[in-house]
Amino acid sequence: MRAFLLFLIILFAAGTAGAQEIFNFRLNGNGARSAGLGYAFTGVADDASAISWNPAGLVQLYQMEASVVGRMSAASGTVDGLQDIGITGWDVQAQSQFQFNFASFVVPFKIGGFEVVGGVAFRRMFDFSQEITQTITSDGFVFSFLEKVIYNDTAGGINAISPSLGFKINDMLSLGVTANILTGSEEGNSSVENDGILDSESSYAIDYSGLIIDLGVLARLSEMISVGATISLPHERKYSFSDVSGVDFTLADGTILSQEGTLSAPLFYRVGVGVRPTDKLLLAFDYNSRPISKVKLESGNTLAELNMPDISSFHIGLEYLLGTETIIPIRLGYYTNPLGTKDVDDKEVVAGVITAGTGIALGNVILDASIELSGYQQTLDNTGPNDITFTEGDVFITLGAVIHLGE
Repeated sequence: MRAFLLFLIILFAAGTAGAQEIFNFRLNGNGARSAGLGYAFTGVADDASAISWNPAGLVQLYQMEASVVGRMSAASGTVDGLQDIGITGWDVQAQSQFQFNFASFVVPFKIGGFEVVGGVAFRRMFDFSQEITQTITSDGFVFSFLEKVIYNDTAGGINAISPSLGFKINDMLSLGVTANILTGSEEGNSSVENDGILDSESSYAIDYSGLIIDLGVLARLSEMISVGATISLPHERKYSFSDVSGVDFTLADGTILSQEGTLSAPLFYRVGVGVRPTDKLLLAFDYNSRPISKVKLESGNTLAELNMPDISSFHIGLEYLLGTETIIPIRLGYYTNPLGTKDVDDKEVVAGVITAGTGIALGNVILDASIELSGYQQTLDNTGPNDITFTEGDVFITLGAVIHLGE
């Protein structure tokens, strides 16, 4: 009975997972170079992606610059430990198509005696795009199917139009501000088939809006060490369902979502350090704090804290420049990626992510590429003869180009 009830709970959650993206605050990093460095970039922030990491770093750019970045991912997983109730296999496959991640344009200029760099970016802040297929097989005795296929296809996410300014106060200190004007939408559809026969279908569409103000500071303590910090001020994320068909709005704790609502998030912050022992070597370290346990939901007559696990993360990165005339960077990194959920022992589930990247300069164009490899295991139940676990591995590929438009 224990495993049977758990199976039904997981199955139900899988069929309605799309609506849960409303509460997604997980990191979606911008930039191929920063991805190769394990997203340890707050204390470095020396390219156009500084708009998203630390706008104070924009003052390190001395010519007009444009950039564009794209990203894709794939994942696979298995649920194990259900053999005693007749589940012989549970396979999960996920992928996303190559899609937009970040685009920007920056211009240096002067106001009075101050050096200023202004820019604007269009960025994917929270990415929900993924196609997930779950294939569950049984021995046909306990359950009425031999093969159940659950399909979820989600497209879109929360984008931001992000005007940004960086101000050079003196040779040591710079400040910056980015206004992230939230926009975007999410569309999803799902279906369940039993032995090739359609059992159910559902679909939904959500529109998002809001505003997040980022304030940044960067201090160059010496030629070797720079320290940076960015705070995202408390903000609201508004959502509105524009189309609903067959989607259940009841959350795990019994809360029923209305078709319009607001999530109020507290202050988030990042701090980072960049260390350059030589001209060819960069070491970077970041800490990213997102206390989403304090996020509040206002939905209809409901006003409640969601009490989700916080998703604070640690990041380290290394970049070494090979060559003299043609420079080839080698980038390595690692970061922790809290998934915003807990296992059966009430421990937060955290994936470890290994990153690598490289690039090449072709005239005024710099091309960058990175790969991220992630994995984790979550224990769902440990009260029966077998532990029920979910194991997943992910891969992300990010490609970017930077074009220098001045001398």
